Amino acid sequence: MPKTKLVLQGSINRLLHAFANGIIDVRTIANDINGLVDVLGRSSENADEQVQLLNQKIDSLLDSMLTLEAQIETGFKQSQEASIKAKQGAKEVEHGAKQVADTSSGIASLAQDIESSAEMLVELRKSGD
Repeated sequence: MPKTKLVLQGSINRLLHAFANGIIDVRTIANDINGLVDVLGRSSENADEQVQLLNQKIDSLLDSMLTLEAQIETGFKQSQEASIKAKQGAKEVEHGAKQVADTSSGIASLAQDIESSAEMLVELRKSGD
């Protein structure tokens, strides 16, 4: 029986050795998994940071677009006001041109009257001499 006992002890030793190696493998795998979890956690943190940065950039872009929209609207209103004032100015210039033409006609008529009066005075003087 001692031989059987030795065989049994050898088998148990091999089984314990295999079990110990299995435990070592499990520990190694667990450590690797922990490392991967840490890497994944850092990646997630980085991804979260990148998402936050992207959200900030999107918010900034939206703010810029709203500012641009307001500037375009202001520019459009100013353009409309300038157009209205330009039309009013054109009407006033047209009215002023008509007044200048009327005044010019009045001056021409007055000049003609003065010339006629001068001619009459010259004729009166000639006839009086």
